[in-house]
Amino acid sequence: MKRLMILSGMIALLAFIGCDDKALQEEPGLTDAEVKLCLTCDAFQEKSILPAGQTLAIATYDISGTGPGGATLTLSGEEENESHTFNLGHLAIGVWHLEATARNAEGTSLAQGSADVVFTSKTKVAELPLNRMTGAGNLSVRVTWAKDQVNKADFQLAATLRNQAGETIAINPTVQEGEATIVRNGLPSGSYVLALELLTDGAHASGATSAIRIVDGALSSGEVALEIGDRSNVFSLTIHNDTSLPIQATVRCVPEVVTAQTSQVTLTAEPTNLETLGLQAGDLSYQWFHEGTLIAGANTASLLLKDKKPGSHRYDVVVTSTKPGSIGSVSVTVHYPVD
Repeated sequence: MKRLMILSGMIALLAFIGCDDKALQEEPGLTDAEVKLCLTCDAFQEKSILPAGQTLAIATYDISGTGPGGATLTLSGEEENESHTFNLGHLAIGVWHLEATARNAEGTSLAQGSADVVFTSKTKVAELPLNRMTGAGNLSVRVTWAKDQVNKADFQLAATLRNQAGETIAINPTVQEGEATIVRNGLPSGSYVLALELLTDGAHASGATSAIRIVDGALSSGEVALEIGDRSNVFSLTIHNDTSLPIQATVRCVPEVVTAQTSQVTLTAEPTNLETLGLQAGDLSYQWFHEGTLIAGANTASLLLKDKKPGSHRYDVVVTSTKPGSIGSVSVTVHYPVD
């Protein structure tokens, strides 16, 4: 099965080498080498903000290298039989500098890697990591809210964009009544988290948290609708899957039905594609947000809600691992009944 969205991986160079240079010259079959691409699947779910017109599945690979005496190697195409294997042909014994680029069907570079390997008579396997996300792309996000629920003379939209390393990226939203636009060009390819908080009369009104994926030369665009909670006579739980590849998850609510006697509600994030991604539960980290505000200490898969406030409340959980580009998010809107 072809993996989706290359973020990290290994190229294993399987070199079947003869005993000496003479063997290399007289028995070409002993100098054939293969490149094996062992890739992982780090993927977004459909509701993260993704690059338009770009697939995140690997379609082709470009492999190049330089070796002893100025020898060169150039190879492009799909892997053989979906095995991530390429036949390099006859290579000379010695030090080779090899580079590889993974591309999608549109020809956009998704990841690169390089390594210096030594082919000798004892060489069996060499490794080349695909560990760099390449290039830069652009971001455009439209944020909307009900303008008749906000004091037009005193409102503010706070927006924070962070990369996977947790570094804050400067953004400057253009804010109008009922909507705002966030545009940021030249973002390095990778994963980001956008946190939004809408304030009116200096008080919190609404917020949201969304995962973003940037790809070289592409525009990642989307729309985030901020809901200003209203009071409801009936409790319900609406799950909004705001994530897409890489990490997919759902949120389970216990209990599913809340009465006036219910003392607490537990929300649990349950990843659904760990086997596909080659991840274990212990590889993941979590952070919960309430209407765009980080909940201190809420960094496990489950969130316990004890303070029931009538109305609609949005909860987001950002799920990530140490792999580049692995951030995903999922949200739920909790409607508490009026006592």
